[in-house]
Amino acid sequence: MVAAYRVGLPRQFSMRRGRSLAIIRKIFTPLLGFLWCVVFFSAVLPTSVLAQSSEEKGSKDQQLALPSAAVGEISALTVGSSQVAQFRRLLLPELFPLVRAGVIELEALARTRYDWKLRSGAEDAAAAAALQSRELAAEGEIPPAYRQEQPPLFDGKDKSGALNPTEILWNAAAARWSFPAATVSQTVSWYQQGKFHRELKLQSLRVYPAKIPGITAGIQLFRERVQLQSPEVLRGLAFLTYRFLGVDEDIIWSYAPAIAKARQLAGPSYADSILGTPLTLSDLDVWNGKHEVVEPSLQLTQEALVPVAGVDLLTATPGAPGCVDQQGMNTRAGSDLVSRWATEGRSAWSIFSSLSYFVPRQVVRIELESRDPFSEYGRQVLTIDQELQVPLMKLVYNRSGHPWKFVMGSLALVQSSADPRRIVRYPIILVHDYLKDETLLLSQSSGTFCDGFSAAIPETALDLRGFTGQAAASTAEGKANSAPRG
Repeated sequence: MVAAYRVGLPRQFSMRRGRSLAIIRKIFTPLLGFLWCVVFFSAVLPTSVLAQSSEEKGSKDQQLALPSAAVGEISALTVGSSQVAQFRRLLLPELFPLVRAGVIELEALARTRYDWKLRSGAEDAAAAAALQSRELAAEGEIPPAYRQEQPPLFDGKDKSGALNPTEILWNAAAARWSFPAATVSQTVSWYQQGKFHRELKLQSLRVYPAKIPGITAGIQLFRERVQLQSPEVLRGLAFLTYRFLGVDEDIIWSYAPAIAKARQLAGPSYADSILGTPLTLSDLDVWNGKHEVVEPSLQLTQEALVPVAGVDLLTATPGAPGCVDQQGMNTRAGSDLVSRWATEGRSAWSIFSSLSYFVPRQVVRIELESRDPFSEYGRQVLTIDQELQVPLMKLVYNRSGHPWKFVMGSLALVQSSADPRRIVRYPIILVHDYLKDETLLLSQSSGTFCDGFSAAIPETALDLRGFTGQAAASTAEGKANSAPRG
């Protein structure tokens, strides 16, 4: 019995030991695996992921050292995918994924060599009190008399001192009428799925009748004509727009030279595609929409990198009496460069980056909700310079709430030595259609800016009777010449 017990003892013990070892394995194997992972990742991550996370976290408080545009050769800092963490706080949501993916690189500088103002310092001080006292009319309209004023029209703030998005939008529109008549030659470079597709040439004319002596403006804000110059098969195709104060729709006519006929379009057609391209009439100056048919709301203000066409003021030269001419942009811009690089196979994003610098500016983000049930635009987000109050970027959503189109303009201020007025121009504008994967570059080659009609800007070019025929024009002209409201 004793022998049997002793023999049996080791067996029973071994069984108990086997159960114990199984329990130990179940408990300690996951624990040992966890400890091994901790040791491994603590050795690897500090030089990769953890280092990147620390860099992104620390970059928010890091002072960015952007080079200044010193006299002579300009040496900008390139912001690409490897620097995206350091510059994240200065990159707008539309630009950040593009830079991170290497689609575009930004040539960044600390500032331009000119101040961002449409008036001189003395004029600013004298006009400050007048701007503060001005108020909008009902439903965000401007009083008709304001159309004769030099920009800006308002101080951009309400009575409490908070930013007023409606006043900012009107300042953005008024920036274009420092000269009441203008004609600009532009080249369109159209890309499909990242490859250059074709080139178009446009000629645009715009006049603000209220600022021209002897013209009956009525409730009309501006007249605009956009005409194709090439290719030859489309030469003469044109769009004529009359825009009015208030909620009244634009009057838009299109002319087809092949059939020598004109037809009237609906007011919302101003945001329709031109010949199937991503470009619309409302994109010609980044945002060219109608104020009274949108509901603006302030999103936020922030410092961000924005594109400029050069570090200096662009120079205009005296032309015909009452006019100044501006030929080309500067050594970094111009239609000839765009055309050549596009045909050589460079991407639209690369060309835009090569012809622009990016400087940090305080910007205002304004969201626009459309009041027009027939508009294809769901909402828009505008990026506007807070000091100059002109649009720099636009993000458009469709009615389904999906991002549809991104528009970005490289800003320039033009001034003649014989005239203190400054002209807001966009030497190059990029338009990208997310849904079609198409991109377009709109580059300016030359412009003429006048105080009234001239040989370069004849009144007949913007005359509705000459554009559409006598009978069709009578109703529209009666509306255009009606008495101002308010």
